[in-house]
Amino acid sequence: MLNFQGLESCGHNWRQIFDAYIVIQEPFCRETDTLPAALSWTSCYNNRYGPRIILQRITMKITSATCVISAVGPNQYPDAGYPEIAMVGRSNVGKSSLINSLCSRRALAKTSSTPGKTQTINFFAINEQIYLVDLPGYGYAATSKGKHREWGEFITGYLRNRDKLALIIHLIDLRHEPLRNDRNASEWLMKLNIPCMVVGTKADKISRSRRPAHIAAIRRGLMLPADVPALVYSSLTGEGREELWQYVRSILSGPE
Repeated sequence: MLNFQGLESCGHNWRQIFDAYIVIQEPFCRETDTLPAALSWTSCYNNRYGPRIILQRITMKITSATCVISAVGPNQYPDAGYPEIAMVGRSNVGKSSLINSLCSRRALAKTSSTPGKTQTINFFAINEQIYLVDLPGYGYAATSKGKHREWGEFITGYLRNRDKLALIIHLIDLRHEPLRNDRNASEWLMKLNIPCMVVGTKADKISRSRRPAHIAAIRRGLMLPADVPALVYSSLTGEGREELWQYVRSILSGPE
């Protein structure tokens, strides 16, 4: 338990601030001390009641982001051994835009106004530490039944069998309640015994005051268990970026 006495005398609500930061206590530190390259940080604060405290911000510092392959089959999946974070959702829900936003890149993942255009599993290496994986969208109509079934088997095969899969991020358009295929996908994902979270995309299209009601409607529509997180995200403004990276980090670091 941290002692906030003394820090609060600076005039800040430190309890609120610490909610958004990892707190690392060290007997000695300097502003030139090196923290993990994958994370950005603010600065050090003296606490006369205890050790010096570093406030380490939960934001990925993207040093490299590359699309390494657009795979059409398991034999093309990369073998670097990085943990993989998979993006699942309806076509045109904003998976590519979210990846670009997370990585602070404009055109890392190609976006399209044509639903169902992504027909490959795209692996993006981030900081040579993790893969963000863009899966083909479900729910597209402009394709044959045979191709639809083939892509479905392609996606489910990856999700069932990929041993490096660490987290599934299920994207739902925040503006609308989940559709039947969203509900079916969520029910299926929950049976995989892989950490999963829900992200409500396009939050900038909804007024701030209405967003809690919309994310609550998504939770109800998907019948999410209480321990499955759901947050709102705007690829346009970056809202939700820090919270999403924070959850990814918690999954990759394992239980404390």
